[in-house]
Amino acid sequence: MGILVGIAIMTCLALVYWWATAFEKKRREKLLALARSLDLEISWELNSQDNERFKRFAISKKGRVQHVNMVLCADTGETRMVIFDYEYVTGHGKHRITRDFSMVLCVNARFNAPKLSLEPESWSSKIAAMIGARDIDFSEDLEFSSAFHLSGTDEAAVRSYMNESRRKSLMEQPPVRLEIEGDTLLVVQPHFKLSEETVRSYMSRALTLTNIMIDGAN
Repeated sequence: MGILVGIAIMTCLALVYWWATAFEKKRREKLLALARSLDLEISWELNSQDNERFKRFAISKKGRVQHVNMVLCADTGETRMVIFDYEYVTGHGKHRITRDFSMVLCVNARFNAPKLSLEPESWSSKIAAMIGARDIDFSEDLEFSSAFHLSGTDEAAVRSYMNESRRKSLMEQPPVRLEIEGDTLLVVQPHFKLSEETVRSYMSRALTLTNIMIDGAN
């Protein structure tokens, strides 16, 4: 009986592995076809310059076994947009978890931003604030402050950069998680890998955020 149970378990595991492998292969094939139809550059890792840009941000250093995959790139000369899968591992043994993300790295010299991080206010960010993590609030804009957790190494510079125009425009958009420094903006979509259906929407959203950060200087 024990042997039969063991065989059944191994068979189930083999089927799960086969299904996951087939699903991943199909996903990549669809992404490659989409990238070619949109005339996007395709690679399997960030180039050295984009990788250096990505390494500026805290999420690139979280967990272990960090891995970039399926990189699609559009470059207009003024704005460079790099869309890619990213994952890292936390925990060990039965507590091991692979955390998946879709990322959009946007590069535009007109950003000229201080180092900052913005994410929707959540229970985890509230707990972090309770134990000392700095949440930069605006007494004149309580709606924005209650909607987002904002942090940065230079609070005065962050306050100046996140002016009324940018705050208002961000409030008109769906909740977003982003990091920005210098000429580079990183849009983070947790829990999901890229798919044929999401690439266009991620590009559109990243372009909107790029325009907000540029136009907000006026």
